[in-house]
Amino acid sequence: MKSIGLASKLSLFIFTGIALIFLAVFVFNYNITSNIIEKKIEENAQNLAYNKINELEKVLISVEKIPESIARLLENTDVKFTDKYLSDILVSMLESNSAIFGATIALEPYTQNPNQKYMAPYIYKDKGAFVKTSLGNESYNYLNSDWYSIPKKQGKAVWSEPYFDEGGGNTIMSTYSVPLYSNINGIRKFVGIITADISLQWLNNIVSSIKIYQSGYGFLVSREGVILTHPVKEKIMNESIFGLADDIKSPQLKQIGYDMLLGKSGMAKISYFDISNGKLSWVYYTSIPNNGWSLAVVYPLEELTAEMNSLSRSLLILLVVSLSILLIAITIITKSMTKPLTELAIATTHFAKGELDIELPQIGSNDEIGNLNKAFIFMREELRHRIGELKEAYQELWVSKQRVDEYTKSLEEKVDERTKEVLIEAKELTELKSRFISMISHELRTPLYTISSSVEILQLYEKQIDEEEKKHQFKQIECAVDEIVELLNDVISINRAEIGKINLKYERFDIVDFGKSILEEVLLRFDKSPKIIFSSIKDSFEIDSDKKEIKQIISNLLINAHKYTPEDKKVYFHISKDEGLLIIEVKDEGIGIPESDKANLFEPFARGNNVAKIHGTGLGLAITKRSIETLGGAIFFQSREGVGSVFVVKIPLESVVDLKINNT
Repeated sequence: MKSIGLASKLSLFIFTGIALIFLAVFVFNYNITSNIIEKKIEENAQNLAYNKINELEKVLISVEKIPESIARLLENTDVKFTDKYLSDILVSMLESNSAIFGATIALEPYTQNPNQKYMAPYIYKDKGAFVKTSLGNESYNYLNSDWYSIPKKQGKAVWSEPYFDEGGGNTIMSTYSVPLYSNINGIRKFVGIITADISLQWLNNIVSSIKIYQSGYGFLVSREGVILTHPVKEKIMNESIFGLADDIKSPQLKQIGYDMLLGKSGMAKISYFDISNGKLSWVYYTSIPNNGWSLAVVYPLEELTAEMNSLSRSLLILLVVSLSILLIAITIITKSMTKPLTELAIATTHFAKGELDIELPQIGSNDEIGNLNKAFIFMREELRHRIGELKEAYQELWVSKQRVDEYTKSLEEKVDERTKEVLIEAKELTELKSRFISMISHELRTPLYTISSSVEILQLYEKQIDEEEKKHQFKQIECAVDEIVELLNDVISINRAEIGKINLKYERFDIVDFGKSILEEVLLRFDKSPKIIFSSIKDSFEIDSDKKEIKQIISNLLINAHKYTPEDKKVYFHISKDEGLLIIEVKDEGIGIPESDKANLFEPFARGNNVAKIHGTGLGLAITKRSIETLGGAIFFQSREGVGSVFVVKIPLESVVDLKINNT
């Protein structure tokens, strides 16, 4: 690009931009058109499939109603099942519905005649005439046929999988079988099966009527995936949709087969080899609710989109021709516009060499290029003047450079000092982060293990353990959850305090009653406790303060005293006021605080070296101190290791806002 002239660059950029716009419009139009066509194809496929399904269902329903009606009639009629009587019924069935190919009424052995094991007259159509035969013989043995045994076992009417009825209609058919019952001595008893057969050739005639362009077609599969109708007759009853998928190596077609077996409907794009010669086709499939069969309609995509592709090719050719003409026009225009710029570029080269006396081209136009030429003339005069000034300024710059060097050296020293301070702060922050992660992982492990253990016990021994033990396990889970919630609340509280998002809400309340209620809540959290002695300067006195912050202060101090005090020792909790201050005092006979830990006692995550295995986050006292300071108070403590600790909190009885106003 560096060696290409300005005119060529302009031509190329303008042409490329316009070409991209045209191409984007073309692609957008093609995609929109394709989407519309795809949507129309899917709607057409759905409507076509539903119409055929409705056509099939109407016939199937009409076929189903006839044996069902006759079965109900025979059950409520006291007649003797003779061969002639049954044959007359079968003839009437075939006469009443042209879709029925054949029918039989097969009775249980010895139902009417103790000497006759089989009775199953069968009537079917052959070239417009009714042919009578019998299925009641040992060679046929209808008792073991699926059309007889399955509805008998299930006690309901069912459609059979298609089969070749050798010895009966001697054709491929599907049978709708209805159990036949009779009231014998007031007892409803199974006595046989009444059937209605439909020929697979009849189904093939309906499905083969589906014609889509030149090579589109439909086919039917059974609820087990066997192909029932297909333009290629060799595949009918000889191949399944899964075998067909394996033949063409199409996992998409196999997935369609699975969806058909599940009774699903949908649209899929596959490469289908049978009829469309390996070209991309769409297959829409849906199920027949009555018998679980599925209908698939194959759409040849190339034929569906032939007109759109032809139009797209024509538009593409027109686009190429238009862009070629446009490129020629752009090239001519840009060269004529950039010729003066080329002359100015040559003059600029001479200016760069210091040849300021070079003649500039004479451009009389008042457009941007003419203005640029005037600017070049002005620039030449200015350069002559400025070069002289630059020589004088050079000496001044040299002096300034010396001063800047000295200042830079001093600044670098300051930057080095600040960098060291930042590194120290970063190290402290990293250590704090490490302590936080270590604390969180350690403190969460115990309650989570408790929850896991209790849940495992309840799952494995739910039936063996009694109600008391279950309550105990649920109590352990509840306590563990409370520990986790307390830990999260502590972390949230310390974070809010750090970023200054604590909003105080002052209200008037009785601090003595409030302190007693907090003490009761703390005691409920522990199964075993040291003796806690509560006292106050009065039985009751009210204060104005933030109840949430007061509760957090008292609760944290009592929990700490309780946690680190043995059961045989005591904890003293006292509330009083003096000279406008609320005084809260918590004294314990616990393990005390080592001297080495006192300096960092109120730092987040700080814990004493003598706490051993006593659980804690190191956040309680840090949160307490921040709550006290938020209320304008202060905290003091004394402690001796192995003897105990005393914490004294002093909080103004006036709000922090009132104090600021009074001080002002």
